[in-house]
Amino acid sequence: AGALVAATILVRSQAIVLLPAVAIALLVRRYSLPERLVVAVIVLVPLGAWHLYHSALIERGPVSRLPDEGPYIEWVQGAGATLRALLAGVGSNVLLYLTQFGDYLSGISALGKVEAAVILGGGVAGAGFAARRHPVLALPALGGLAMVLIWPFAQDRLLLPLLPFLGLATCAALSPTYQRASLPTRRGISLLLAALIAMALFRQPEVRKEGVAATVENRNPAFFTPGWPLLLNARYIAAASHWVRANTSPTARVMIDKHAGIYLYSGRATVPANVSESPLVPSVFSIPGRYLASRVLEDSIDFVI
Repeated sequence: AGALVAATILVRSQAIVLLPAVAIALLVRRYSLPERLVVAVIVLVPLGAWHLYHSALIERGPVSRLPDEGPYIEWVQGAGATLRALLAGVGSNVLLYLTQFGDYLSGISALGKVEAAVILGGGVAGAGFAARRHPVLALPALGGLAMVLIWPFAQDRLLLPLLPFLGLATCAALSPTYQRASLPTRRGISLLLAALIAMALFRQPEVRKEGVAATVENRNPAFFTPGWPLLLNARYIAAASHWVRANTSPTARVMIDKHAGIYLYSGRATVPANVSESPLVPSVFSIPGRYLASRVLEDSIDFVI
């Protein structure tokens, strides 16, 4: 378990939440002190080794720390009235998620929002009712949902992984009532759920078709869908990587948008022209020219594209 936690954190830094989770689990369960020490060592030694290695790389240069490579706590540090600002963003996040998921469920915007509200609201209520009997299933789903709604960056991919767990918790909460219902009632519920699933499935080809059409016609789609930016990014990375390979040397250091994709397809060392930023903290672009100048000095950039 310790090795799995360490490997997960090294692959995806959001997994840092597993550290306190494992620490709490070790304290709650009756493990011996040697067992706890073994887990702690197996978790912390790989992370410590990587931290020292990464620090040495930055110290030696020309690799520097980018603005969006810091801890996630920096997304909320330094903002005035942080708690109030975070809570104020919950309402806008809820509306955004209802709008996005509503468009995925129905071609009629209002109907889709209602369906999304029923599904998400039902999942929250179901997880709440299931929390006492199935805390391991319900509480992480509710905690993850709270984090997603508070987070100052909203995108459907953050909410999608929570839906199966909210659904499972809802099923666990409603299962006793469902089993006590009459056979016609159970059949009616099953048919209703099957109809909703069929509607959602038949909607998906239309969702993808709109994203493809918007990309071909160089316009914004009628509604946001993850497939649309994926197509835009793929087209940009293909064209830009071809230009970079043809016009720069293999040792060139390039500042460009979509820098990770450009690196994978060109082999050039790249620095992002745009970085992911929190709306709650001052932007690295607030002082014109500072970000570009700092990257040129710290990363020895040869090309700005």
